[in-house]
This record gives sequence, C-alpha cells and structure tokens, in this order.
Amino acid sequence: MAGIKGELAKLSRLSRQIKGLSEAKWRAAAGKAMGATALKLVADGFRLQHDPQGKPWKPLATRTQARRRKGRSKAKRKKKNKILLNTGRLRASFSAKPSSGGFTVSSNAVYAAVHQFGHTFKRGTGTQRVDARPMVPTKKLGKTWEQALAKSAKRALEIQVKKAGG
Repeated sequence: MAGIKGELAKLSRLSRQIKGLSEAKWRAAAGKAMGATALKLVADGFRLQHDPQGKPWKPLATRTQARRRKGRSKAKRKKKNKILLNTGRLRASFSAKPSSGGFTVSSNAVYAAVHQFGHTFKRGTGTQRVDARPMVPTKKLGKTWEQALAKSAKRALEIQVKKAGG
C-alpha cells in the first residue's frame, strides 16, 4: 500500500506542475533552445565542411585554391582552403529567432543564398557556376538535426515543468 501512496503523490505533484505550465512560455523556451542548437549545428557544418545531412561540401575549384595560395604562408594557405571560410563573415552571419511555431535560422549575408542553393552567373561572354553548399536544411532535417532539436526541445520542456512545479 505504501508504494501506491508514493506513486499517487508523485502523480499529484506532476499534475500540479503541468497545470502551472504555460504553453506560450514552454513554446518560447523550446524555440530559444532549438534555435541555439541549430546555430551550433550550422557551426559544426562549417567546421566539418559538410551539409546538414553529413555529405561533404564540393571542394573548392582549382582556380580558387590557386588564388588563395598565392603569396601566403603555409599555415595561412591551409586555413584559406577551407570551404566557405575565406573571411568567416558567412559563418558569423547566422542567427536564430524564436517564434510561436518554433524558431527561424537566417543569415544576413546577401550571398548566403547563392552558397546555400548554388547559382550560375553570366560573366563576360561565359558563365561562372557557384556550387550549392547547404548550410541549413531545406526540405528534410536529417537524422542529426532532428535528434539534436528534439533533445533540446525535450530539455526545455523539462526545465519549464520543474519551474512550474516550484
């Protein structure tokens, strides 16, 4: 009988915590937590040089590598051959904003979409192609992103439940 009373007490406490939980507050906390997780995943993509599904980005064009090597020390040449990290501005341009439906990750770099989706430019009499190197998921989250975002949302809910319960 003592085990049943203990379980009922736990259930009663959980019920009070859930009643004290505001859906708007939980959604805001989850959006903030998932946004922070998404920014970490974007940074991981830059560091590991791959897209959100884990597929490596297409290597730099030979012409681009040669241009970056010219007149640089060996240490700087190695660093400068990182894809999408010539200055670091693109990587630093990402931000996350919580919303009522979750969060939004965006970049304020005007050239981010060119790299995300790829683009062909007319240049003189020819064309120049910029290969797509996705930094954020567009159609499917992928296993890594899905698991990381679910984990951060769950953690945000747990924190809110604890706060609501006192």
